[in-house]
Amino acid sequence: MKIIKNFIIYIYAFLINAWLLIINSFSKYKYIYPEYVSFGDTYMFYLFQYLEIKKKKKAKIILFGGTDSKIIKLIFNKDKYITNPFYIFDFLPDHSIHAELRKMKNFKPTMCDYTKLRNKDSIRNLININFEKKKNVSNKLINFCKKPYFLIFIKYYDKDYNNISGSASRQTSDLKKVENIIKFLLTKKYNILVIGNQFDKSIEEIKKFNLNYENEKLDFFINLSDNYSLFDQLYAVNNSKGFIGNGCGFTEPVYFQKKKLVIFDYPYDPIRDPRHNANYKKFLYKKVEINGETKILDIPFIEKILKNKDLEYKVIDTEIDIIKKEIKNTFNI
Repeated sequence: MKIIKNFIIYIYAFLINAWLLIINSFSKYKYIYPEYVSFGDTYMFYLFQYLEIKKKKKAKIILFGGTDSKIIKLIFNKDKYITNPFYIFDFLPDHSIHAELRKMKNFKPTMCDYTKLRNKDSIRNLININFEKKKNVSNKLINFCKKPYFLIFIKYYDKDYNNISGSASRQTSDLKKVENIIKFLLTKKYNILVIGNQFDKSIEEIKKFNLNYENEKLDFFINLSDNYSLFDQLYAVNNSKGFIGNGCGFTEPVYFQKKKLVIFDYPYDPIRDPRHNANYKKFLYKKVEINGETKILDIPFIEKILKNKDLEYKVIDTEIDIIKKEIKNTFNI
């Protein structure tokens, strides 16, 4: 099965690379796309590059698939982008395909430091204007959003605290803590909207929580959204009290809509994190214990650990009392 998956990944990347060779050779346009085509990265990239793309008549965006189409179709007209004929649908392993594509010589992304983007009013206005022009929101979601609620997203792979490979460094291993947080919010008379799609393991785990009658106040975005559209996501963000949970691409729409976030069990990123507006994003970092010393777990240290397999360490997630205290302070509840 793994061999078949890897073959599909390579063939997709190979075909896209061949297509890029053709359009780079014969087209009059300069094609624009980011190096990393994840939801969060494309969201920031195209907001950061918006004015530059709009003013260049011979600039066109390459739309690779379902992930980047969301923000592209929201803020740009059809004449500003061209769609990859080997469209990367949502059910395909898009991260793996792009990882393979980045190795190929015809993949020539536009390099820029889009992490400098601030959550200014002008950015929110750009999003809201286009949202109002094109919006199509699911009725079930509209009904849910009539009462006060918080957005929650949990990244969960396994119970291994020390798993820091890839995005597992941002997971919460102790789901009892998550259940505790949800019950805490429900006692404060807030509803809960759980974000996540069919690929997020946390969804099925949260469904197992012992919430009794409180289930009526908790629902899943995947159940309420007809097609998991960006319009539905923005509607849910705009009407929410804010976001609580783990770091993920979805936090970018929340942040740029100027809603407050409490993000816990997160490794410190010395490049990105200082650039965020601390009035909106509150990070509660993981810690690591090594050689009898405890320090904040950061990205450079994770890279050091992954290179040195013999290094002994213990990752410490954010304590529940610290999370509750920050939720109270941030949202005044």
